[in-house]
Amino acid sequence: MASLGDTIRQNQLLAYFVLACAIMWTFSIPTLLFPEEILSELFMGVAVFGPALACIIVSKLANTRPREGNRRTFWIAFSVSFLLITIVASLYFITNSADGSIPAFVLVSAIFSIIPSIVVASAFSTTPGLKETLSSLVKPKGNPIWYIIAIITVPIILLVSVVITDFVGGEFVSEPVQAASQLELAWLIIITFLFTFVFSGGINEETGWTGFALPKLQDKQSPLVASISLWFLWMLWHMPLHFAGLWNPSVEALFHTLLGLFFLRFVFTWLYNRTNGSILSGSLLHTSANIATIFIPMTYTQIIIAAMLAFTVIVGDKMWRKIPSKDYSFTDEKNE
Repeated sequence: MASLGDTIRQNQLLAYFVLACAIMWTFSIPTLLFPEEILSELFMGVAVFGPALACIIVSKLANTRPREGNRRTFWIAFSVSFLLITIVASLYFITNSADGSIPAFVLVSAIFSIIPSIVVASAFSTTPGLKETLSSLVKPKGNPIWYIIAIITVPIILLVSVVITDFVGGEFVSEPVQAASQLELAWLIIITFLFTFVFSGGINEETGWTGFALPKLQDKQSPLVASISLWFLWMLWHMPLHFAGLWNPSVEALFHTLLGLFFLRFVFTWLYNRTNGSILSGSLLHTSANIATIFIPMTYTQIIIAAMLAFTVIVGDKMWRKIPSKDYSFTDEKNE
């Protein structure tokens, strides 16, 4: 009879998706039932890390190699991450709250910072399979230009769509956050970016979707099919947030987002392959996309521009062709 480790090792993708969704859906129940309770927010703080936690758990259980290195490095990384993330979270809560005591904000931030600190520290794990999966989060691969592209792509899409929509007299579907001054706006963007990178779409999601699931999907499928498969499961994972009113609560907003993210998922894959398999590229793109919609008005035109970009990267990299196993780099030499 096969052991649990053997079963997971033979079905890593299935185990990952089931576990990621199970964590999200289970820990979302308190928020669905008691949305106003503080405890519900703590449960949701675990729920949104479903992809990252599933990546860590499955990678550990599927590993067959002996441990390497020592755990001291892991704990140093955890301690440094915990301190920095707690500071970021505290500053974010203080900036966005009209009342409340600083010690309370720091305490809540410290509690919320435990899981992301474990995720970052796992890039220094003594478990070889886990360390290899997450290493590109802290040791970026590929040309730095791809990370700049990851950060600016969605803001450019939104800004261009704003210009076009304003020119033709079209409709804006959201209002951006306002600030009293340019300095305050700059601070809001910076602290929101850092917070989102850790807690809301960056490492909490993309360590799993981009770091774990995407390369395994591309082992079996072309980048095109892998992107579509991952988008479907990615959106399915989000559904409890929708029903809890935390993610596109209206049907119209949900459809708008699902369509936009469908096209954006191809860009995630394109950047991952261009950076030779870097989690950081996906984490930065996801973070930038989430905060861009806060500070830049959304329009229907952006869907068209996103579709054009997706078509460009699909055709440009011939994403219908399967990449040789374990080789996710699209260098100029390989495209010749």
